[in-house]
Amino acid sequence: MSPASAIARRSLPAALWINARARNVLRRPLRFAIAGLVLFIVSLLSLVALPRQVQRAAAVVAPSPDEWRDTARLIAAAEREQLRLAAAESSIVTAREILSRPVVQPAVDSLPPEILARRDSLAAIAVELSRLMNRVEQAPLAASYRALADAPAMRADPRVRALVDSLADVERERDAFGAVGGIDPNYVALTSRATTIGRAIEDVAEAKRADLQRQVAALTPAPPPPVERPVIDTLARVARRDSVQRVLASRLRVLAEARRNNADVDRRAERARELANVKAPPIALLGASVVIALALAFIGVLVAEMRRPRIADVREAERATNLRVLSTVREFVATPERARRRADRELPPLLEPGADGYRFVYLHLSGIMPGNWAVAVAGRDRTIAAVVAANLAALAALDARASVLIDADPDGCAAGVMRVAPGPGVGEITRGELAWTEAPRSQVVGRDRATDIVPAGRQVPAADIVAALNRDLPRLTRRYDTVVVTAGLETLLTAPILPLARVIVTARIAATFIADLARDVDGLRAAGAQVIGVVLWDRDEPHVPTREELEAITAAARSGVPAELLIESRVV
Repeated sequence: MSPASAIARRSLPAALWINARARNVLRRPLRFAIAGLVLFIVSLLSLVALPRQVQRAAAVVAPSPDEWRDTARLIAAAEREQLRLAAAESSIVTAREILSRPVVQPAVDSLPPEILARRDSLAAIAVELSRLMNRVEQAPLAASYRALADAPAMRADPRVRALVDSLADVERERDAFGAVGGIDPNYVALTSRATTIGRAIEDVAEAKRADLQRQVAALTPAPPPPVERPVIDTLARVARRDSVQRVLASRLRVLAEARRNNADVDRRAERARELANVKAPPIALLGASVVIALALAFIGVLVAEMRRPRIADVREAERATNLRVLSTVREFVATPERARRRADRELPPLLEPGADGYRFVYLHLSGIMPGNWAVAVAGRDRTIAAVVAANLAALAALDARASVLIDADPDGCAAGVMRVAPGPGVGEITRGELAWTEAPRSQVVGRDRATDIVPAGRQVPAADIVAALNRDLPRLTRRYDTVVVTAGLETLLTAPILPLARVIVTARIAATFIADLARDVDGLRAAGAQVIGVVLWDRDEPHVPTREELEAITAAARSGVPAELLIESRVV
């Protein structure tokens, strides 16, 4: 936020501050109208030129016929590749199905029942011998050897019978030695003999089992030759399928690119049609230009006002200066009763003694300064300061006080307000060409009431004017009950010693910057002035005649020639 905005805000709510800025924008209709007119012309020309620009843009955006790509051929090629892929997938599935079928072995030739019965009987005897032999292996005892010898295949063998008898004799002899107790070598020898006989029985059983197995094998038919699985090479089929897939992916990618290109062409064509169809009737263009110009002008002026705000009301002036606003001067309409007298009708246009704004200031000054008093009225707008000072002097005269208005402004605005000749005056006094007693001119401000005015006279440096006032102002305050000095702020701020300690500052609502007003008041205080208060001007800027116009008016009054003719002749 800029320093000016910070001074303007000073704890003021945002809504009130923005509202004040908007009021200032509307109070300056001329600036708003100029900005609106410029923006209206710019926006109208822009809207008028817009269709042509749009048509040129449409011509640029519109696609050429060559950019469209025919996708029918690409779709047909992609469909052919899809059919080839389906055929390749089908051949692979068929091959894998053939390879996954189970191999059916051919049936073995059948044997006659009697042979099958004999084979099964021999096989059962062989199985029984195997069981008994396993028992002997696990428990090599005499009982196990006897059970093996009692098997049907062993029972009829004479060798087995002899071995069984020998085994029985050895067992009897061993039992006889076993009753004696202790370890007998004969007993151990008989045990070893019994084991040898059992091994012999086991060898006979092994031979019998082998013979039975050979007989069973002889009775079993030979197995049929093995059936071989069919050999199908699927690698070639997979490679062919992968190749078709790559070709199909390439076809689909080209097709997708073509579709994206065609979609972009459609969008551009649609955009070109929309741009080409942009048309608006003249009344619509005119209305749009007015709306745009008003909106942009208001926003622009509002932004400028927010960046460097101006005085909007009494609260902002008091908040910026920490002073009291003595009054606000507004438009004044005199009552018909006040226009009956000739003295009232012949008053200068800018003298309005009946206006409340001036009366409030005069009453305040009379209340705080009883007796003789002198005050300076200054402001950045010298014409406003001169008007306020002239009305204060007129009110003092109407209050039966001897009053004088001294124009310390080199531009001579006070003479224009009072409609008196601009010279001789203060300029001649500073040069020693005229005395203070010879300079005043009288101006009637009411019935039997008049005030003196010392015009600016010849233009001289402001420092000389200040020096003359510092020298002669005490004598003037003894002669007059009320002394009102009007001067520009630059004159007072650059003066080494202020001619008057009491100062009233004028400011114009919606025209005086808040930062400038605060800086001026601070400068006056730093120079030692007692700033009494602020007078706000809330009306149109007053028109004060220039020196040439005043001289023409004076000459016209003496010669009877219209003042307008004299002004034109002097300008030429």
